[in-house]
Amino acid sequence: MHDNSSAHTIIKRVVFGLVVAGVFSLVAFGAIVALKYTLRPSGVISAANVISAYGGGETITSLSTKLYQQQPDAPIDAVVQYKLSERTYGVTVATKQILSFYAVDKSQQDDSATVQSQTAAFMQAKGLKKTEGPVLTTAKDLQYSTFEGNDIVCQLTDSQLPISADIPRFHGLACVDKSAIEQEYTAIEKLFSIYKQSHQLAAITQASRHTVSEGNKSYTVITTTTDNSHAKLLFAAIDKDWVYIGNLAANDPKYANAKYTITPEILRTISDPKYGDFLVKNFVR
Repeated sequence: MHDNSSAHTIIKRVVFGLVVAGVFSLVAFGAIVALKYTLRPSGVISAANVISAYGGGETITSLSTKLYQQQPDAPIDAVVQYKLSERTYGVTVATKQILSFYAVDKSQQDDSATVQSQTAAFMQAKGLKKTEGPVLTTAKDLQYSTFEGNDIVCQLTDSQLPISADIPRFHGLACVDKSAIEQEYTAIEKLFSIYKQSHQLAAITQASRHTVSEGNKSYTVITTTTDNSHAKLLFAAIDKDWVYIGNLAANDPKYANAKYTITPEILRTISDPKYGDFLVKNFVR
């Protein structure tokens, strides 16, 4: 009986010790979590925050309502071009966080320098600094300024001249969270890994991705740029099972249509009955 009683006592002490250790661990974990959230900045700036503040009131006096009409869209694609420092190429990321300003008077003088200066001061107050990183693709008569913070990237586009007879001088600000940039790299790298199973990927400077889906079918065209060439890599998927189809920018004029180069091999692949007319109607018709 004495031995059994001692054994029970030892067991109780072990169980008690485990319970105490468990409670201590939970308390410690709770303290760590609490500390983590206590130390998290309360004024984290997002892309949406910056766009909202930039368009609120008369923040940028050179874009006042007397001179410019503000619209939540743009005559050019709403994208931000950016290259993460640890990457060897840049990407183009689509964003809905954009504001555009159209001159009320088509004879509005070039005020790009003033807009850029006032925007730089605004960004600095928000914790974003102007970066001298290269703009990956430039359009004629457009100037670009890029601003970077810990969590977001913003790009200001200024037209040096009216864009067309119908579109007057234009300024636009687009912002994107860095998490979206990381996601873009991840999506592109996933398809590059498929491409590299049978091809060698050149040393590219830029990659942009365009994806279209219809039902359980999708296609993506990744446009890549090197120092002296470019490619349009076509991928297709059924139920998210991606395969590489071919280069739509192959240097073969006899197979070129208005937008792409459709070689016999590519045509045969995209005409596979499993794709229905999904690929053919988008690349041939």
